[in-house]
Amino acid sequence: AKGALGPEPLERDFRFYGMLVQGQKEPTPAWRACMKEADKYFPDALGKLFVSEYFEPSAKEAAAQILRDIEAQFAQMLQENKWIDARTRKNSLEKLHHLRNQIGYPDRLDSYEDVSMNGTFGDFVLHMLARRQQSDLGLLGRSLDRNYWYMSPSTVNAYYVAMRNSMTFPAGILQPPFFHKSYPPALTYGAIGVVAGHELTHAFDDHGSRYNASGFLDKIWTNSSSVKFAERAKCLSTLYDGYEPKKLHEHVNGKLTLGENIADLGGIRTAFRAMNKYLKEHPSEKIGKKHGLDNDAQFFFVQFAQTYCYQETLSDLRIQIETDPHTPGEFRTKGVLSQYDEFAKAFHCKPGSRYNPASKCDIW
Repeated sequence: AKGALGPEPLERDFRFYGMLVQGQKEPTPAWRACMKEADKYFPDALGKLFVSEYFEPSAKEAAAQILRDIEAQFAQMLQENKWIDARTRKNSLEKLHHLRNQIGYPDRLDSYEDVSMNGTFGDFVLHMLARRQQSDLGLLGRSLDRNYWYMSPSTVNAYYVAMRNSMTFPAGILQPPFFHKSYPPALTYGAIGVVAGHELTHAFDDHGSRYNASGFLDKIWTNSSSVKFAERAKCLSTLYDGYEPKKLHEHVNGKLTLGENIADLGGIRTAFRAMNKYLKEHPSEKIGKKHGLDNDAQFFFVQFAQTYCYQETLSDLRIQIETDPHTPGEFRTKGVLSQYDEFAKAFHCKPGSRYNPASKCDIW
């Protein structure tokens, strides 16, 4: 933990990793650094405070309904898909049927009653590391806890775990700009809907497809479907290999980021379908023509793009390209939108243009 050894090592850490490696110009504010440490060592306690302040019970059900809509559309996409065979389709639908969702926060929270706060911060860190190790060793020989959370309730992220066949959406990501119960459908599905579709797609990618409905290592795809999947995936790999951030002169690694790019493409297509179905059943909830946009489809795509707007240093961007399986936000947006007919249709992109190429990557 940063600061556990005192101020001098902390300063050295900042000069090397902060300034030299990541391009920071000044240290992280103390309040933010302390918040990160609190989340690291007391995730449930901090999460409980966060949930009580920012996450209403009604939001949990609203999020659950969105997930049901996303799953229903992905099931329909599996039915319509022409490159997977009957056996793969049957196994995939069964896996989808058994998918579990964890929303907001875990049912059981750590009370931290045994935690000692005596001594220095370094003493505390050693105590917490030993406590965590003891907890991990206690899991040996026991059955899998399918209700375990890998993120704190306040974390702004989501994930899919193949061994549990489950998706988790902490209360932290069920906040603006991703989600709010008062958002119109176009904004809801364009943000958290895409995130949900992204995580769900991971259950059926080159990694997730190795695990069955119960989370056991048992390939659900036939060899024929796996080969066809790999062939179609090459298209996306080549596409992202061609992206190069300005001033960096280093290309995105299409192979490294392939799994996440496939999930992005599957996520936006699933969410867009879910939005259209919802609006067809609830036409009064359409936004219509407002704020310079013509229709709900345009609002959906703008909302999607805004979720990947962020600032980063050139040094941090270089680290991301070289090590992170996620494509930088600029190209996560440009990549999937350029491969989606509905985006070209919504914004009237000319055939053969950058966002409406004659040949598109098609997986889901």
